[in-house]
Amino acid sequence: MEKEHKRQLFIRKIVLFLFLLSITSASYFHVKKVEAAIVGLELLNNLSSQNDSQTTNEYRWPVNEVQKRVVFTIEGNETVDLGQIVLVGTKKKAVVVIPETMLNQVSVGNEQANFNGNILLEKNNMPVFTTLITTVSGAVGTLLDGVTNLLKGKVLGLITLSDVVSVNTGDLSAKLKELTDLSALNNVAFSENVTLTADGKAVVVELDNGLAMKLQDTVNQLLDELKAIELKISLLPGAENLPLIGEILKIVNGTLTTSVKALEATLDSTITLAQNTFNSTESLLKQLADGSVLADSTIDIPTEISRPRHVNTDLDAAFIGTIVQANVIDVNLLSQSQSKNYIYFAREIFEWQLSLPTNLDFGTHPIQTKAAETWVAENENQVTTGQISVTDYRLKTIETSSKWELSVKQESAWLNGEYPLPNAQLQMNIGEITRVQFQPEDISYPQGENISLYNQETVSLLSLENAQASGAVTIDLSSFYLYIPENTPKYTGTYQTTLVWTLSDVP
Repeated sequence: MEKEHKRQLFIRKIVLFLFLLSITSASYFHVKKVEAAIVGLELLNNLSSQNDSQTTNEYRWPVNEVQKRVVFTIEGNETVDLGQIVLVGTKKKAVVVIPETMLNQVSVGNEQANFNGNILLEKNNMPVFTTLITTVSGAVGTLLDGVTNLLKGKVLGLITLSDVVSVNTGDLSAKLKELTDLSALNNVAFSENVTLTADGKAVVVELDNGLAMKLQDTVNQLLDELKAIELKISLLPGAENLPLIGEILKIVNGTLTTSVKALEATLDSTITLAQNTFNSTESLLKQLADGSVLADSTIDIPTEISRPRHVNTDLDAAFIGTIVQANVIDVNLLSQSQSKNYIYFAREIFEWQLSLPTNLDFGTHPIQTKAAETWVAENENQVTTGQISVTDYRLKTIETSSKWELSVKQESAWLNGEYPLPNAQLQMNIGEITRVQFQPEDISYPQGENISLYNQETVSLLSLENAQASGAVTIDLSSFYLYIPENTPKYTGTYQTTLVWTLSDVP
């Protein structure tokens, strides 16, 4: 797009000329719109999200940083009161919703998300678990009954075994209680893959599989510990002093021990069978996931963020981070979510500033043609000066880089009505050239003290040679001269011409 700013400069008594200022550059814009997220039900109260982009409203993502790793963290510390809501069959997910301004700028790799939190168990949603508990509890009860019956036996029909011998079943009962009372898992940690939805509007981490497998591992560990418990048979205090101690020890080391081992083997066999049935249930993970209710939870989700292009105003990209239970992701359902976090991008800048005189006064001179003349433009006895600056802080990549050029063109001869001023030259003396961030080799400019303009001639003042360089450059015009060769016919009146200043952005 080319913008033109026209100014007219006058040379009193001798010449008037017009500066036409133009700039050619890409037209950049962005629409600031936050697109919301997913959800049938947010699972946690006091949800909050943040990211480690290390950007703030004051310290924004710089223009020259193309891409970096950004981790989104989602936290919640209170379980939602589920009431009568039925959640069975829907999936738990951690989701980062991508704002419209950042579509196609977020990617995920092989790095996994990390979950850490507490789980409450809703056993009514896990019939496979309740069946397991029923089976194992019955098997332990059968063993305990068997032990009780064994201890009812008598030694030589005189002494009841329970009066002189104990079988320690306390550890077994305690472990069973630990299994049957299992209602929560604390400090659960696991990693899961990170995916991007097909439409690219959300980053998703599926939590069900990790939650279910952690619960499955915990249950299997308890079952293995239950099977590993060995019942200990011991004499009660004072039994060693009884006259029948020999007969008692024969029974303890013989039939009682054998019978207890048989009961243990039966329990182990029953638990193993129940455990195999539990683990091989086709819907096991689904049931365990359905019965796992999130409590205090945190999840870290790694991503790769690319800086968006054509950011002409500071961009506050609002992401939404949440933990939900839903099968279908609908980005319109979370528009009211308060769990937002921002990445702040600094705007790209490609602009120029012109400080050029509105009137060049070369003075009043009598007409003569014998000698060449050079007149300097002055204002209140001070030499007239000018200055032009170009600022270029844009996203630069090999694919998107472009070069720019600042040039000036004299579009017509100096004219006084129908009378030209042949071969007249407007000369501009080049003063100091100041660079910010640009290196000397990045910028090309005239290698001399001045430039001369002729009819229909275009002269380059500044040009960017390194398309991937960023910075600012200022060129001072220290004076303006009008040179008229000898034997140039002149007529009383006013001469004028037109100059066009152009900043062009060339791919």
